[in-house]
Amino acid sequence: MTKEIAGVINQHFADRFYWVIAEITSHKFIAKSGYHYFDLSEKHGSANSSITKISCTAFSTGAEVIRNFESYTHQKFGSNIEVLVKIKVDYSIEYGLRTILYDVDVAFTIGNLEKVKQQTLARLLKDEPKHIQLIGETIYTSNKKLTYPAAIKGVALITSKESEGYNDFLHTLNANDYGYKFHLFPFLSKVQSDTAAEEMVDNLKRIFTQYLSYIDAVVICRGGGAQTDFLVFNDYNLCRAVARFPIPIITGIGHHSNQSLVDMLVQTETKTPTKAAEFIVNRCHSFENNILNIEKGIMVNSQRIIALKKSALSDVNSQIINLTRDLLVQKNENLNQAKTSVINSTNRLISKRKEEAVQYHHSVVANSFRILGDHRHELTKMSSLLISKPTSIIAIKKNNLNNEVEKISNSTKKYIVSQRSYVNHYDTLFRHFNVDKILQKGFAIIRKNGDVISDPSKININDQISVQLKDTLIETKVSSKKNGTGTNL
Repeated sequence: MTKEIAGVINQHFADRFYWVIAEITSHKFIAKSGYHYFDLSEKHGSANSSITKISCTAFSTGAEVIRNFESYTHQKFGSNIEVLVKIKVDYSIEYGLRTILYDVDVAFTIGNLEKVKQQTLARLLKDEPKHIQLIGETIYTSNKKLTYPAAIKGVALITSKESEGYNDFLHTLNANDYGYKFHLFPFLSKVQSDTAAEEMVDNLKRIFTQYLSYIDAVVICRGGGAQTDFLVFNDYNLCRAVARFPIPIITGIGHHSNQSLVDMLVQTETKTPTKAAEFIVNRCHSFENNILNIEKGIMVNSQRIIALKKSALSDVNSQIINLTRDLLVQKNENLNQAKTSVINSTNRLISKRKEEAVQYHHSVVANSFRILGDHRHELTKMSSLLISKPTSIIAIKKNNLNNEVEKISNSTKKYIVSQRSYVNHYDTLFRHFNVDKILQKGFAIIRKNGDVISDPSKININDQISVQLKDTLIETKVSSKKNGTGTNL
């Protein structure tokens, strides 16, 4: 009877081929023969229950078709994938009713994956218009709009411990050529399975609630794999979480041919975990180069300012020397004039007094005999007065001259001391204006577009500015601005 059944079935289906959409289940591959054995299942309904199932075998022709399918799609042929296959019905006494695989439609599998991704994207655009927008062919999200700090230090890593990408990322990050050290917070979870998307969303929630202040960037990575292995990265809840996440996210999911929805929604997409780590290291290296350039600029400007101030100080010193020399010459001339005046006045006074003395002498001689007896005492007194008065006048003039000389000397010394103090004051002032000392005292240098800003009117709301503190450069955005006296420290 079985022979009769086999004859009837095989005769009826002898030249008939069928294209069937079905899910692969119970897949087995026999390496020795190179054959595949599996069931073709048709499922439907919310419970996704199987309603039709038939066994299928891929012999040499079918096995070659499967190898081509895997090579083209990078998808491992196996259970739980939906395919469009070309089969032929076969019945044998030994194996019963079964089908033989002759072809697999590659375009159907790839198109089905893209269809699911586009459906998820459409749902996200509808449900999250505030956080996800499609402008032209470009997707904009809240996460894409975020900016990184100048240097990324704290990194949250979401990946599987068994993933090759985990080890690749750690090696590249920790063995970087520049010796940078990072604070790494691993959040290990599955990256492919029915629960992988839910686990990654839970880890994002943990980062948001417990580690937000420690993290500069989140990295989601995994190693390479088949295209259907990346279906988890088109999951609605996972895509929604990354698009809304308040810390920049970097992906290194490890595939080159296609782009997952998560890649399209995050701040930065890299192709592999290694590239994700290199992105973080290179950003830190760029920050270091900027700091070195700023340091170089400060040194050059400082040297230029010091040279200018030295030149100005030299000019001031020359002016002081010249002014002092001129003053000394002038005072010396004044002193010589005063000396000459004193001598001339003294000589004139002496000459005058001599003339008066001669006159007095004649008068005395003429009357001396007459008054000698009666006025001897007065005569003696007058004689003493005539002798001492010129000497007294000369002494007074000499004393006045000495006072003038002393005043000139003291004035010159005071002027030199005051000018020297003035020069020392500028020297001290220049040292206090050293940038490092200013920053150490708690002051800050504010820049906008690379220029130092001292006038607050040049800073507006929403401007991006940088604030240079003693050991830290802060990049920030102006959210508000109000008038103040500048004394509320």
